[in-house]
Amino acid sequence: MTRLDIEDVSIRLADSFLGNRLRHLVSLESTNVTARQALERGVDPPILVSTDFQTDGKGRRGRAWRAPRESSLLMSLVVPLPPGSFAGDLVHASALAASSTIGDITGLSTSIKWPNDVLINGRKSVGVLTETAVVDDHMCAIVGTGINVNFDPASVQGLPSSATSVSAELGAPISREDLLVAFIRSWERRYLRWIEDQDSLHEEWCAFLGTLRQWVTVYDDSGHWSGLAVGVERDGSLRVRDTTGRTRVVYAADVSIRAH
Repeated sequence: MTRLDIEDVSIRLADSFLGNRLRHLVSLESTNVTARQALERGVDPPILVSTDFQTDGKGRRGRAWRAPRESSLLMSLVVPLPPGSFAGDLVHASALAASSTIGDITGLSTSIKWPNDVLINGRKSVGVLTETAVVDDHMCAIVGTGINVNFDPASVQGLPSSATSVSAELGAPISREDLLVAFIRSWERRYLRWIEDQDSLHEEWCAFLGTLRQWVTVYDDSGHWSGLAVGVERDGSLRVRDTTGRTRVVYAADVSIRAH
C-alpha cells in the first residue's frame, strides 16, 4: 500500500469547488475533528479534509472506524447549509455518491442499507457520519465518509465480520485516486442539485434504499424486535410494521436485514 497521490488528485479536481479546497494529512485523529478545528480557526467552507490514517476515527453511534494505513478513503466534507435545510440529506449524498462510484468503476453491485451503509454483496464497505457546526451565525454540515478500498477485512483486528472492502469483493486492488476523484465529482453534482431542490436527495435515496420491503430486526434501547420495513419519513427515520401489525418509527438504531 502507498500514500494517496494527492498531487494527482488535486490536478484532476482543479475545477472542483471541493477539490480545490482539499487538505490531505498523512495521519490525524479524525477527519471530522480536523474539519471542525479548521472552521473554528476561521477557514471558510467548503472544506475537504482527507487522510491516509485515522488514530481515532468514529462511525455511527460512537463506534470506532478501523482501516489499515494507506488502504482506504477517509474524508470529511464541510459545506454551508441553506436556511431551513436538513443536514441529514447530505449523509444521503455520500452514500449515493459512494454507491454509484464503486459500481461505475468496478462493476460491483452495491446497495444502501438504512440509514446510510453501502453494501457490496451484502457486506458493509462504506460508512457515513454527519455533524453540524455554526460559523458566524451560519450552519454548516460536516460529513465524514469512510470507504474501505484496498485491504483484507480478515486482517484487521476488531473489524466486524459483516465488513468488507472494495478490493476484497473485486478480487484485485483499485486506484484510490480514481475512486476519490469520481466520488467528489459525484457528491458535488448531488449537492448542487440539492441546493436547487432539497427533496432531490431524499427521493433518490428512497429509490436506492435496499432495506425497504425487507424483513428486518431492529436493535434499540428497548432490546430487539422484528418487522417489515415499509417506508421512510422525510427526516430519514424508518417505518417498520412489527409482528402485531403496529407501524413503529425508528430514528436511531441498528437494523439488520434477515430472511423471513
